[in-house]
Amino acid sequence: MTSKKLKFNVNYTHFGEVIQGVFTNISKQKCALSFPMSLNTKKKKQYIKKSYFNDNLLFSNAFCFSKFKSNKKLILKPKKFKKAKLLLENIAERYPHKKITGQINIVSNISKCRGLGSSTSTLVSLILLIKYIFKIKISNEEALRICALIEPTDPILIKDNCLFSTKEGIIKRRFNFKFPRMIIYGFDTDPKGKGINTTKMKDINYTRKELNFFSNTFKKLKNMKFYSQKSIEKISKKSLSINQKYYPKKNFRKILEFEKKLTNDFILGAHSGTMVGFVYRYSKLSGEKFKKNNDLEILKNLAKTFKSKIVKYLYV
Repeated sequence: MTSKKLKFNVNYTHFGEVIQGVFTNISKQKCALSFPMSLNTKKKKQYIKKSYFNDNLLFSNAFCFSKFKSNKKLILKPKKFKKAKLLLENIAERYPHKKITGQINIVSNISKCRGLGSSTSTLVSLILLIKYIFKIKISNEEALRICALIEPTDPILIKDNCLFSTKEGIIKRRFNFKFPRMIIYGFDTDPKGKGINTTKMKDINYTRKELNFFSNTFKKLKNMKFYSQKSIEKISKKSLSINQKYYPKKNFRKILEFEKKLTNDFILGAHSGTMVGFVYRYSKLSGEKFKKNNDLEILKNLAKTFKSKIVKYLYV
């Protein structure tokens, strides 16, 4: 082990979910198809150099990383990351022969309780840092399972589209289709609110009709070989509408009214948070439609209505 300071950056987290619910075909636990977003600064700069969208909006500057330096004791700072401390103690107990010690500092500016994977990002940055420094053999999937023992976890280490059980930290089903290059125009529906604390969320007792929707959607996603804009549009909107019954977002109907005016591919939202985004294919044609339809002004009017900011996010 070296006394040199080491750092591990989380390269991506997620922006809500395309769908979340109980898919009785494969699990009794709630599962989700998350929508990953990039935290990679270089990638954002590449998009800025070749921007198809004529707007003056900024990309999210979200980041999360853990830093390590040698210490005879096992210390985690700042103390507010209580879940990360539990994870660190768990790892130390799992691998006593590694004699895990040192001071670890977690640095993150990802907004909490919004549906942007803030908690998972801190846990993942920590476990991958420890894995690297102490040369512990842990796969990405195993790392997520360990994190899920502490709290519900998002699949931010899995690049494939999949249904993921957040409580178990397990992939329930991988899908064959891939999303094209995409950009999200996102906003917080309740910027002054406290958001949603996922550790306090209770299991949802979905209706038979809702469970049928999830089961039928699973079959569609399983058979989908290529990205289908129309299918994803219907699925994501319906899933958000169901979720509205249990974890409502402010002025949800107004959001849908604004969305009807836009040329986006589909609407996306955090099922356990306050974020909502409008997803566009990152292409010249989409950029032309965005400009011709005056989408920027529509988004600015939405921001005024919700007293929130429109921020751009990159799909991984």
